[in-house]
Amino acid sequence: MRCAFILLLAGLMSAAADNAREGQILSFTMENDALVGDDRHYTSGARVQYESEDNALYDWTRSLARFVPALGFDIQAEKWAVEVGQQIYTPEDLDARTVVENDRPYAAWLYARAALQRRGPGLGSSLVMEWLGVDVGVIGPEALGKEAQQTFHSDELHGWDHQLQTEVTVGLRYLRRQLWERRLGGDDSGWRLHLIPFADAAAGTVDTHLGAGGLVRFGYNVPNEFEVPHGPTTADWGIYLFSGIEGRWVIRNVFLDGSTFRSSHNVDKEPLVGDVSFGVGVVFGRVEVLLSHTFLTHEFERQDTNDSFSSATVLFKF
Repeated sequence: MRCAFILLLAGLMSAAADNAREGQILSFTMENDALVGDDRHYTSGARVQYESEDNALYDWTRSLARFVPALGFDIQAEKWAVEVGQQIYTPEDLDARTVVENDRPYAAWLYARAALQRRGPGLGSSLVMEWLGVDVGVIGPEALGKEAQQTFHSDELHGWDHQLQTEVTVGLRYLRRQLWERRLGGDDSGWRLHLIPFADAAAGTVDTHLGAGGLVRFGYNVPNEFEVPHGPTTADWGIYLFSGIEGRWVIRNVFLDGSTFRSSHNVDKEPLVGDVSFGVGVVFGRVEVLLSHTFLTHEFERQDTNDSFSSATVLFKF
């Protein structure tokens, strides 16, 4: 399944390079496999996320955050965030009226997430960002997967009669990223090269996994979401390319393993999976646009097609 924390893999260093990332942020993301020509497997997703300005935590949130130690970095800035989203999964054959035994089940997930972001200097000259999150949601007809997919299809999609049934979901999530930067063309140049290794984990009824990977970014005036500025920074223009890779050990994936508390259609998942992504980011002052395409390894044993999806994010800083 898609990890919604790894959605805005973009950013740089210096007061100007922060590009107003220290303030409030509202982002909208759409993901779809339309470019590959067919709806299948992870067919679409959508989410809206809000991030507070730096150090605007409520007292109870700050107290709760102190129970989780910061390992290997000094916390100098914190944000809280909320997110709502939907993910839709289908088998490849959308015309089948019965269960497609050798393919994944129909499923939709509607969720809400609350998260804490912490960042500061780490080992050497690196900067660290940590995300800690908890989500609650629902799988089943209440997640409105059939209604969302039917919007783009003229024919009735009868396969949704066999979707995973109603299930309330809970989960915990963790993401740690570390930025190593190389300035190109001197200190006054806007060109930067970033290396960002990361590790992530999830535990819950929807998704339990351990993951690790890395991201490379190169560009001009790339916004730096890792930086901790001493005051408001300038919203400048910029453009950059990025590419990432991740591997995951999947312990549970409800969209492959089937319902948690009842018998349901399921497939034998691949325990080791990965993905590779390529994309571009464009910054128009306080508006950023990210476009990417992600290629996935096979997620279950009898899968005979290679999957990929495109993603578009629009981000507003204020």
